[in-house]
Amino acid sequence: MIRFQRAYPVRFLVSLCLISFFAFPALADELPPDREAAELVSHLENSPDDAEGWIRLADLQRLMGYSNESRASFEKAATIIKNLPKAEKLEMAGSYYTAKAWLEYDATNWDDALASARKAHKFNPGPETTLISILARFAAQAEPEEGERGARAFMPVEDTGPSNRRRNYYWTILMYHHYNRVAWNEFEFSHSGGFVPKYKWKELFCRRDHGYAFESTGLWGRAGQFYQFSVERTPVSQGNWAVAHSRLTPLQTVNDPPMPFWTNADGGYVTGSLMAYTDWANEQMMRSESLESRLRWANHSGDGASRCLAVYPNQPWPWLWRALAWQVQGEAKRASSDLAQAVAEFEDIDKTDPLMNFAKGHELILQEMYTAALPWLEKSVLELPELAACWSDLGLARVMSRDREGALEAFDRALELAPDLAVVLHNRGLLYLQDGRPEAALDDLTRAAELAPEDQQVVTDLQRARIAAN
Repeated sequence: MIRFQRAYPVRFLVSLCLISFFAFPALADELPPDREAAELVSHLENSPDDAEGWIRLADLQRLMGYSNESRASFEKAATIIKNLPKAEKLEMAGSYYTAKAWLEYDATNWDDALASARKAHKFNPGPETTLISILARFAAQAEPEEGERGARAFMPVEDTGPSNRRRNYYWTILMYHHYNRVAWNEFEFSHSGGFVPKYKWKELFCRRDHGYAFESTGLWGRAGQFYQFSVERTPVSQGNWAVAHSRLTPLQTVNDPPMPFWTNADGGYVTGSLMAYTDWANEQMMRSESLESRLRWANHSGDGASRCLAVYPNQPWPWLWRALAWQVQGEAKRASSDLAQAVAEFEDIDKTDPLMNFAKGHELILQEMYTAALPWLEKSVLELPELAACWSDLGLARVMSRDREGALEAFDRALELAPDLAVVLHNRGLLYLQDGRPEAALDDLTRAAELAPEDQQVVTDLQRARIAAN
């Protein structure tokens, strides 16, 4: 791939990128995405008006799971394109909207993907814009008849060609069946749609979409195979920037194979099972000791949950995971709405989740209804005794319900599990201070201030403890 170590004319860059990406896959895969992105960043520092460079960077950032950075790069490109002469603006519009459509499709923003795909097809009609338009229509359950007509553009499927007609045809038809809840034949889509292609055009999306469809119908083994394909047939398999994980999802039994997924260095989703990934991200959020870490994982978990709800509808766990993420982010109204939806979905499948009791208790804590929160939190520590957050909330509920001895026991247990949980050190320090134990209070509040120096209330209470200790 182009290394951007010399100044190339913009139009030459565009044509060379397109030729290498579609016609010479070995050349396109020369650099792992992280290295290519790093070289692009360096290039754009010296050539900040290279719109095509920003578009390519946005596409790489999307591939690596950095959606916020990708959107920022698209904004840079849009600003540059807006100020170009009309002819150049029209020339750039096709590549911009095509890449933007894939970003929205990746993020499961179906309507936005369809809107960008329509614009892309208007400015640059061709096999790729046809493909993303059809996929977006089927996912959004919009204009299925037009999508079906478009899918026939990939026939006859015997002609694979640079645009991989066979793969694209079966991919689009599978997505129609999946998102419109139409029965489909496993054998047909496993074999005809799953053959090894000659070209690697958008393989990450294709194989991952197959995995979603198989996982949604409980075909765990086939889903895992396609998730693995999504890595092996794309640049994700190069270098060491993508980290492999696996876990059983809440939908599986202990005898099922765990679902694979891959994350970037920040913990953001790259590919694989969304259910497995979001469950994992939610766990990282619940076990985080610092507010900064908790907020970062809340962003990952909430984003993953939203994607789950788009890809696997009618599952209760994503509603619960997103409710917990909203709680951490201070979005009480959204959290309450999602929690109510989770309760309804769990009732429909006659199941529950241990985190539900914590989520209900925490919601009441946020509403300062401490006594009402107690029974939910007492249940949560019985079901999740190794989760410090449950003990932390229980301690606060007990303090505010005048059970100081029980609160101290809960705080002690929370700190055994998570010694650097600043909120618990703060609350236990205040309890010690109120109980006439200024030295113990000073120890806890000093440590809390070290862990959360930006929290002015901790700093104020530490000053009080110092005065009391002297």
